[in-house]
Amino acid sequence: MDLRFEILFMLFSFQEKILLKEVKNGNQSAFSSLYNEYVDSLYRFILFRVSSPETAKDITSDCFLRVFDFLANGSEIQNFRAFLFKVARRRIIDFYREKPKTVISLDEIEEANIASPKEDLSLILEAKKIREIIFSLKEEYQEPVVLHYFEGFSWKEVSDILDLPPATLRQRAHRGLEELKQKLK
Repeated sequence: MDLRFEILFMLFSFQEKILLKEVKNGNQSAFSSLYNEYVDSLYRFILFRVSSPETAKDITSDCFLRVFDFLANGSEIQNFRAFLFKVARRRIIDFYREKPKTVISLDEIEEANIASPKEDLSLILEAKKIREIIFSLKEEYQEPVVLHYFEGFSWKEVSDILDLPPATLRQRAHRGLEELKQKLK
């Protein structure tokens, strides 16, 4: 089973490299393919960090525009997914530098078209609690935990995004998970 996964990963990686080359040659439909592949996971990652769907959409769009411009200028990207999330991480940092934190009002929650208020409210509260616990971790623990365990990045990809050695990131994630276990008790 692992061999099949490795072969599929190699094929996808090869296809991605072909698409990147096509984008560099001006093929916008190749970029559309990359966009469609990564837009949902990038949006989730950003939304988790900024808590506003509108802001998350704006930052997601901006990330893809920046990456497209980067490629259109003839620059090389070795790992598109890691590069894209690195851009997103930097845009999130910029967002928080530019704007103060905002609080979600109850009116915004009501506008979210909640179908079953009791069930959805409990899910919202549970997600909020988990998010608060994760954000109560030191930032150096948060990022490796979220990127590896929630977004599914390999340690190599997390290393590329955060510019830190994989061993350091694994250690930080381990410490973060230990801290999470203590807080959940």
